Parts: sequence; structure tokens; C-alpha cells
Amino acid sequence: MTTTLASDDVTRKQFPAVGLLGSGYDADAVDDLFDRVAAQLNRRGQNGQQTQVRAAQDARDEARLRGMFEDIKKNLGQRRDD
Repeated sequence: MTTTLASDDVTRKQFPAVGLLGSGYDADAVDDLFDRVAAQLNRRGQNGQQTQVRAAQDARDEARLRGMFEDIKKNLGQRRDD
């Protein structure tokens, strides 16, 4: 189960001190946080790419529909002239 990571999750995260006189951090706890950050960034990147693809498809569809509309207007104008 992956939860959304907020900036407060990162800024407020405290790692347990380990080692001689508590001079280090629990490497597993640090790795877990970095894994969550990386996963969140990847999801955001993928969502952004999907949005860009959809926008490009929408632009192509709009251009195609505008072309069809212009063709219809021309055909209607020609029929009126006949």
C-alpha cells in the first residue's frame, strides 16, 4: 500500500539515532524514506507524461475536427451557390 507523500512527511521525519553514542542514523529508516520520495516523484512524473500525451492527442483531435468543420462549411456554401 503506497500513500501520498507530503512535504511535511519529509521535513518532520526523524530518524532514530544508532551507533556509538548515537552518532549515526538507522540506514534502513533513511532508505525507506528515500524509497517513498522516489516512488512519489516517479508517480508525479508518469502523471505529467500522461497529461502531456493526452494534451497532444486533444490538439490533434481538435485540428482534425476544425478541418472537418471547414470542409462542411465549404460544402454548404457550394450547395447554396448551386
